[in-house]
Amino acid sequence: MATSLPVTPDGGDPLLRIYAWYRFALSILLLLSYFAFSAGRTETVFLPLLYLGTAIPYAVLNLAVLVGVLARPRHPRPRHVFLILVLDIAALVLITHASGGINSGFAILLMVTVAAAAIFVPGQIATLVAAVASLAVLADATALVLTRNNELSTLLPAGLLGMLLFISLLLVQRLAARVRLSHQLPTQKAAEVAELQEPSHLFVQRM
Repeated sequence: MATSLPVTPDGGDPLLRIYAWYRFALSILLLLSYFAFSAGRTETVFLPLLYLGTAIPYAVLNLAVLVGVLARPRHPRPRHVFLILVLDIAALVLITHASGGINSGFAILLMVTVAAAAIFVPGQIATLVAAVASLAVLADATALVLTRNNELSTLLPAGLLGMLLFISLLLVQRLAARVRLSHQLPTQKAAEVAELQEPSHLFVQRM
């Protein structure tokens, strides 16, 4: 069941526009973070080519998506939103890997991606997004253990983050369902009132 929230009268989704602006702002911040903090990193921990090779295309694509959302206010199809969310997961995991792993803090941004999935796409697709994000984090942590001799203890925060992703998904889905229901109740009540008033109007007309 979809959890998309009501759209504005012009057909646009204000939350989708906010998320598009967030993605573009995030990509700019990721680029600024590179120039601000790369000087103190070592090659064995920080992979500048992978970081920039991910952050620059990500910023360009986010700008294109932002322009598309602003130019065409209609809500996109769930599969298109799913592809955008998977792109976010891939970019954040690659930047996390380039920055030395989950301890860099970038992976926590996946919670925003999963929360967006809970709002914009149907429940099963949102669950798939959370699963993809969790598996990607675990795969990255495992790869760092095997390739950079990271301690096995780094797998624990990766597993905990995976659990948090699913918890945030469930919480946001519930919240979105309540908000959607609160928007539907006035419409339902108005329809019920109209149905109750219809017999009285007919009676008055006959008199």
